[in-house]
Amino acid sequence: MRRNILAALAIILTSLSLSAQVTVFVQNPPNLSGPLDFTEAAWGQNPPLDDPANAVTAYACFVDDGTAADSLGCNDLVNGSQIAGKIAVVYRGACEFGMKAIKAQNAGAIAVIIINNAAGAPVAMGAGAEGANVNIPVVMITQDAGALLRDQLLTCNVEFYIGTQTGIYAYNIAMGKSDILVPGYGAMNSLIAANASEFSVQLGAWMTNYGQNEMPNSRVRCQVSQGGNTVYDETSAGVSLPVGGELFASLPAFSQSSYSGQYTFAYTCLGDVNDDFTSNNSYSVR
Repeated sequence: MRRNILAALAIILTSLSLSAQVTVFVQNPPNLSGPLDFTEAAWGQNPPLDDPANAVTAYACFVDDGTAADSLGCNDLVNGSQIAGKIAVVYRGACEFGMKAIKAQNAGAIAVIIINNAAGAPVAMGAGAEGANVNIPVVMITQDAGALLRDQLLTCNVEFYIGTQTGIYAYNIAMGKSDILVPGYGAMNSLIAANASEFSVQLGAWMTNYGQNEMPNSRVRCQVSQGGNTVYDETSAGVSLPVGGELFASLPAFSQSSYSGQYTFAYTCLGDVNDDFTSNNSYSVR
């Protein structure tokens, strides 16, 4: 297993990661182009989007289910001719996510985008009674993104790419939540972890290059803070990371003369060229 390799400062693997990260990306119109925050449905028949064969590129339209409600998609769609072969866009609310998805699928949609009806991050989506019958991709985007795209969506003028991000961006190094080393305990009693001789944390993280180009001087930075004060700030040595390559960067152990309270561990992956998809470049845990 790759995470058992902790001694090396950097290890580069030339094969693509099997868990290539997924993106929901606006391709057109150009002034709105860019990646969106999203959650993905996983209901058994939904095609895995980390497989390039399952990527979807298409224009998107709001659904019309014949009711006065704003594109909720809870009933049979009356604009099926407009939705067929496109990405169906619906709002969260009034019925189960699986119901919205199956109504769109039955109308010929090739994917579904659900716009959150509440502020903040998109939420996890349950299958409900119909989710097991859905076999097209279903994702949710934020309320803010939906508001920004709304005028163009009303005229079916937004083209999305939904699928693996491998090879989509010119420069794109990434790390996932499972790629970072953090303390094995969420909390540890100060009586048994009073100083560095009793407790220290090996730190480091994996990065993957999903971009089209080699990323020069790829490196990992970790900052540990407590109460707004930085108590640890280290950056690994840089290595040029080839296309499809992986890098494990080991950092000095986090050791303190004494411990108390909670600490925040903030990891960032860096390169010498501006990253085109920064939303997967950093993670923080407490």
